[in-house]
Amino acid sequence: MIRLPQPGGDDGQWGEILNAFLSVSHEATGALKDESVGTVQLQDAAVTTEKLLDASVTAPKLAGNIPKSALSASVQASLDNADAAVSHSSGISRIVGTITVSSLLPSVANNDYVYFCVGTITIMLPSAVGNVNLYTLKNTGSGVITVIPTGSETIDGAASVDISLSNMLLSFISDGSNWKVV
Repeated sequence: MIRLPQPGGDDGQWGEILNAFLSVSHEATGALKDESVGTVQLQDAAVTTEKLLDASVTAPKLAGNIPKSALSASVQASLDNADAAVSHSSGISRIVGTITVSSLLPSVANNDYVYFCVGTITIMLPSAVGNVNLYTLKNTGSGVITVIPTGSETIDGAASVDISLSNMLLSFISDGSNWKVV
């Protein structure tokens, strides 16, 4: 049985008994053996960030193990705000259709639009001002689809963009005042 030497006893055996006891958790160099200190041996708040080696704490080791109450107040507030935004979000709907004649695209808020375009036609984007919708147009025929903005707005600085190849597609999003190809 491994034990500490007994004061007033163990005459002539102190070194052997003490070395046997220490060898349970220490290397011959005196360093602690791997995994010799576990959660039972650690007191609350005994390990600080200053004492941790770089990269010794990894995301997989932390995953799901940090209670929200252990985070700073600002991080807790950020998480609360993110939760509220996600739970109150109405989401974005996607509208998919086919266009065969020149058309002005709709601009109902919170919709993404995907249109399959056939023929040689002109598609007018709605006003870019305040528009946060995404518009994707695909040429599914052999004609040329000419895309134009409303009024004096531009598409990447140009007055129009052609989708001239069969199966070519472009997506358009507003920067608040003009359209950008994404």
